[in-house]
Amino acid sequence: MYKTLPGSRGIAYLLLVIAMACWGGNWVVARAIALEVPSLSLVFWRTLFFAGLAYLLARPHLKADWPALRADWRMISFLALIGVTGYASCGYTAVHYTTATNAALLANTTPFFTALFSWLMLRSTVSPRQALGAALALCGAVLIVSRADWGVLAGLQINPGDMLLMLGVVFWALYTVLLQGRAKMRPETFLFATTAVATAMAVPGLLWELSLGETFPLTARALGALFYLTVFSSFLAFVCYAHAVPVVGANVATFFSPLVPVFGTLAAIVFLGESLHAYHYAGFACVGVGVLLAARR
Repeated sequence: MYKTLPGSRGIAYLLLVIAMACWGGNWVVARAIALEVPSLSLVFWRTLFFAGLAYLLARPHLKADWPALRADWRMISFLALIGVTGYASCGYTAVHYTTATNAALLANTTPFFTALFSWLMLRSTVSPRQALGAALALCGAVLIVSRADWGVLAGLQINPGDMLLMLGVVFWALYTVLLQGRAKMRPETFLFATTAVATAMAVPGLLWELSLGETFPLTARALGALFYLTVFSSFLAFVCYAHAVPVVGANVATFFSPLVPVFGTLAAIVFLGESLHAYHYAGFACVGVGVLLAARR
């Protein structure tokens, strides 16, 4: 198990909420700059700066955690591949080819894949109450994303971007399950190690896009998006997630994912001036009750 911050499950729940809030704007921001920023270049620069921030936290613990790092380098490399480079590459490339509605709906299938991997690998089961809570939270997320217009759901079309997003969801679910029992080291050390390895893994994608003449634009819009994706969607969210998952378990952690569209909606209301409607309140209520049911022991 990871060495985690001292505290109760309540602190872990709070950390999960913070992580979901940070991820609330992740795909919105990525899609907003999709036409001007090459996806694999975005993955490289985001991961590089993420690794730099993680190093600042991990530096005091690197010497003590070095034996665990050396012993577990294979798993660290695998988690870097699926949880950092692979997940981001799939997601940031997919937003070029899919709709925001499809992306939000597919992202909310993560709890089902996580529960499947938890059962296959750890024989961890989901109680009927947790299943009910997860289903209720998913219904609330769908209500928010579809704006209570069932014609939106009926008119959904599968496209190549959806396949990439689904692969990213599988990567993230597997990453979440494997977080439960990794090497005995501080989460900060683990995050630095995985992001450092992930940065090296992202270099070929960067070089390939450079060979095609695609470069990261140094515009205020692109740099602002990179700042958000690095500091909030990556650094802060991953730190909270890495501390919380070993405490509450993979299944409970992933049951918080329907909060992502809730925070995305709230951000749109605050920063874009969008209005609250009845379906928002209904969706928020379903998600809140569902998460409470699924998270309780």
